[in-house]
Amino acid sequence: MWYVERVRSIKLYNFRNLLNQEIEIPDGLTVLMGENMQGKTSLLESLFIVSTGRSFRTRNIGDIVRWGENQAQIELSVDGANVVFSVSLEPKTRSLLLNGERISSLESPLAGRVLYYSDEYLDLVSTPSGTRRLFDRLLELSDKENMRLAAQYRKLVAERNSMLSSGFYNEPLNEVLSDRIDTISQKWREKRQAFLQLVQASLNLRFPQVFDSSYSFKFSVETSDIKNLSLEMLKKTTLFGFQRDKVLLSVNNKELNTVASRGFLKILLTFVFVRTAELIHEKQGYVLLLLDDFNANIDELHWKKVLELLPERHIIAATTKTWEKADLGRPYSILACEQGRVFPT
Repeated sequence: MWYVERVRSIKLYNFRNLLNQEIEIPDGLTVLMGENMQGKTSLLESLFIVSTGRSFRTRNIGDIVRWGENQAQIELSVDGANVVFSVSLEPKTRSLLLNGERISSLESPLAGRVLYYSDEYLDLVSTPSGTRRLFDRLLELSDKENMRLAAQYRKLVAERNSMLSSGFYNEPLNEVLSDRIDTISQKWREKRQAFLQLVQASLNLRFPQVFDSSYSFKFSVETSDIKNLSLEMLKKTTLFGFQRDKVLLSVNNKELNTVASRGFLKILLTFVFVRTAELIHEKQGYVLLLLDDFNANIDELHWKKVLELLPERHIIAATTKTWEKADLGRPYSILACEQGRVFPT
């Protein structure tokens, strides 16, 4: 595993609405400020792409190429390593290079080390199935072994779904696929339960420090394993396995979504991502946490308390609000984003 102390700088070429430039990334906490459509989210996206090989904004990676251009490139300086992601529209190609050598996204020094939060997750956790998807995704990102296990599982489920939808039932193949899905599901559910317990303990510790009152959070999981081959063939999908589970979260013995405001929920998810980042740091030694629009829907008193409670990690927190230097009880830097240019203030 490549040793990473921190991301040092990033060079951008024909990347969305950002100007071609090299940006020094400060250590510790950085507040990235600017109005909408100036390029803040694009900067966060570029860091995420070098970590994962994909975008959180689009499935078509070609969308990152600036309008009217044919190629875009992101070059990242990471403690002696030079990581370059390139995408071309004509011909359609993409590549990820480490010190000039082609690598897969899992071989990137930043693989599993960059987390991105946006308010889109607020809608995802409005249902137990959506909550399960979010926490399974965070569990996957928290460890490279989990990434490989989740990728293997998705392939197995996709293969079985293909068999079910083909109309040609293969009993030996079904037995092999079903057994492997069951085995990984059992292992994943154990990992998820341990992960949820860690997050639960973190929420119960941090929330009283923000709201000066007592909160008791509790996760519960509902499993759903329907092994009815006739029904599965009718629906053309696998009806058992951990992807069918539901994750419920309560606060003070009440269902979260019935009592939580959008701001309350956002603070909760911020701390969920923070705890995940801490786990990544414990296992891999470095993590970069990206918080988009971190103080939207939160009043000044509470978002300042949240920033004060963020751990001493590499964090970039973007905001559209005019930022005046505030005492957060910790050092931090400010970057401004204006008309595609990113610069220190």
